[in-house]
Amino acid sequence: MKNGWFSVVLLFTALCSTPVWAQKKLAVLDFSDDLCTYKGYYDADRYNDTVLNDTYFLTRATLYFDGDDLTELENSYTAMKNQFSSLKIVQTPEFILARDSMLRYIEESYAIQKVRVQAVDNPEVLKGAFGENKQVKQYVNALVAGGDELLEEYGLLVKEQMKRNAYPDALWKKYEANIKLDQRYEIAFDYVLTYGWWNQVNDLIYHYDNDGSLTEKFYELFVRVVTVDCDEV
Repeated sequence: MKNGWFSVVLLFTALCSTPVWAQKKLAVLDFSDDLCTYKGYYDADRYNDTVLNDTYFLTRATLYFDGDDLTELENSYTAMKNQFSSLKIVQTPEFILARDSMLRYIEESYAIQKVRVQAVDNPEVLKGAFGENKQVKQYVNALVAGGDELLEEYGLLVKEQMKRNAYPDALWKKYEANIKLDQRYEIAFDYVLTYGWWNQVNDLIYHYDNDGSLTEKFYELFVRVVTVDCDEV
């Protein structure tokens, strides 16, 4: 009886001294960033590879889509929207908010990109987006008016850019050369639309700031993460 009691005590002591992670059913996820590859050991009763891979994709997502015409733009937008909508992410407030915020940006970006594409053939459509903003209104007026008013706005925009450019003289010489060309109005329109109107309205729509905290939250999903290999910088 005494020996039996001693064995029970030893078993209890062994269980209590076993690390928590060793008592879980662990699975391994291989993942990588720009420099390193990792093995993440996670609780298989809580997550699976699909959910973790989709969540990791979310932490590193690049929200870029584009198109030179409406069909190309819509296809690019639809593909990105469907990709993010179908992600099977870990259901925590941080990851859900991030996914929903990215989808919001995709929608708002698509709305103004449609205007940008349509404006090439019909500048009047520019009047419907952020027209209450003084700077946007200035660009729109010039783009709709065309002619000398557009060239003047082109010059004002270049002068403003020169204040922040490392080679302002080169920027001005390029402008002077462009306004002597037969296609100067087309060049001015594209420049003011892209570097004036687009940059301004793009700053006004909603943006999700991926400050790196999502990556930290992702690492917290694992019992432990082991760095397998890293490229030399």
